[in-house]
Amino acid sequence: MEGDLHRAKSLYLQALEENQNDASAWQMLAVLYFEAGATADAKRCNGRALALDPDSAAALNTAGNIEKSQGQLDEAVSSFEQALTLAPDLPQALTNLADCLRLLGRLDEALQSGKKAVQLAPGLAAAHGNLAAIQLDGGHAEAAAAGFERALALAPADTVLRINLARALARTGDRPSAREHAGLAQESAGADAEKLNALASVYYDLGDLETAEDLVRSALAKDPDHADAHNNFGNILTCLGKPQEGVAEIERARDIDAENPDYLVNLGGAQQAAGNLVAALNSFKTAISIDPNHADAHWNRGLARLLGGDLTAGFADYEWRWRLPEFHPRHQNIPAWGGGGLHNLTLLIHSEQGYGDTIQLIRYGSLLSEQGTRVILETHAPLRRLMQSAPGVDQVLVRGEPLPDVDLQVPILSLPHFCATTLDTVPASIPYLRPPADEAMNFGDGVHGADTRVGIVWFGRPSHKNDRNRSCSLSYFRPLGQIPGVRLFSLQIGGKDAELDGDDIVDLSPLLEDFAATASAIAGLDLIVSVDTAVAHLAGAMGKPCWLLLPFAPDWRWLLDRDDSPWYPSLHLFRQERPGDWSVVMKRVIDKLAADLNRG
Repeated sequence: MEGDLHRAKSLYLQALEENQNDASAWQMLAVLYFEAGATADAKRCNGRALALDPDSAAALNTAGNIEKSQGQLDEAVSSFEQALTLAPDLPQALTNLADCLRLLGRLDEALQSGKKAVQLAPGLAAAHGNLAAIQLDGGHAEAAAAGFERALALAPADTVLRINLARALARTGDRPSAREHAGLAQESAGADAEKLNALASVYYDLGDLETAEDLVRSALAKDPDHADAHNNFGNILTCLGKPQEGVAEIERARDIDAENPDYLVNLGGAQQAAGNLVAALNSFKTAISIDPNHADAHWNRGLARLLGGDLTAGFADYEWRWRLPEFHPRHQNIPAWGGGGLHNLTLLIHSEQGYGDTIQLIRYGSLLSEQGTRVILETHAPLRRLMQSAPGVDQVLVRGEPLPDVDLQVPILSLPHFCATTLDTVPASIPYLRPPADEAMNFGDGVHGADTRVGIVWFGRPSHKNDRNRSCSLSYFRPLGQIPGVRLFSLQIGGKDAELDGDDIVDLSPLLEDFAATASAIAGLDLIVSVDTAVAHLAGAMGKPCWLLLPFAPDWRWLLDRDDSPWYPSLHLFRQERPGDWSVVMKRVIDKLAADLNRG
């Protein structure tokens, strides 16, 4: 390939020796220099081409590519638009314009240009690839994956396309295919810092942080001043439970590119994980001052404000989630409720995100019902029977079932905002969820009535972004069962059943067909000890004593520096003192349980 470029360059130089006024030759020579990474020479040659022929659409397209490579996105858009004024159906310019608009966050315009480019040049791999990138940024991972596959079929040796396909597949949840394509891309990436860094991002999305760390270290070894690699490395280290090191890496990225709001948002996340909430809020504030419409900055500031107890401002910022690609609004054909009177109206509340969020926030159903509102809940199937016990909820539907006539709709995580919730006004009339009246849990033979029955949960949903830090090993829980008079019952659902080998823990998972069954189990237990999962929310909603084990950087709803929760009076919080250190947490739990039983 290098030899072909050299021969082509020789031919164009020869043509220019014969005719220094050949604008086309100057433009093609600029393209060759640009592809070889000689940007200054490319700019010089393309400038000659435009001086000779200011109306050359090809030269204007090349000018846009050069400007884009130097981060001059607005200038690049102008060059591509000028090229298209002269040649409206030039697919390369449409493709390049679409990608530039994507990078500027102008996704609707980008999508329009990208679709037109694909229609004009269905055999152009870059057109399919850029359209897929726009779809991926817009949160349409399945369409993006299909687009990258089409692009890769046209250019099977393109490593960047394969990396992007792996990223899209990871976001669709097809982890095996994503890993397969990432592995193939890794074989062809060589020592290219840009590709190694991009692959690190894919493995980060897949949760394989060790491989991601190896790749980003390789990228930085090749290019120590690669700002985005330092940023990626900081994110990886933070997720590995090393937030202070993560802060240092992202600060190195900022030293290279101080005005990048993405780096500031990630810096704030790492500072928050390190326990420095004030610094995190300052970083989010600075990011917003650079880009007032930066959705991630507002969203992360909202999480930080909630964690600090400023629920009013925090829930207001939380509404920015709908501008992020991972959040998809439902029922946009139904008018949205944004607060205000609901008397004699029917309101559809619909679940979003995890099971725990619905369990926590369905408490607002009774508040709304007291206003004379008919409340309908649309939720996930495992929650249907449990939610039928929620006060104020008139009807429970599962996602996908036909909806009755409703007047307004609201996503459940917006309820605290529209109900103007503060720490002093959290609805905490407990219990508000109950197990079915006729379904007492049968714990099986050999369980002595005199024992203290402790239900345990040691890991959460693996796809949760922070599950690596919020979950722990069952080995930390086993000593609880060695306290005289204590019997352990596993409320765990999931893929770590092999850890239950032995007869020291009663496995209830075969009986836990849904959350109503889990509620029946909780009702028959004396205490729940759990990491941050939906089971802890359910215990709190039922008023059951629950000891909640929290990582050093907790979820927003558990606040900071307190061992109680305004959301659930029956919860007692045990916090890590250092990132990743569950041993001290569990020692406090064991000591407290033993002391409580001795006093009893």
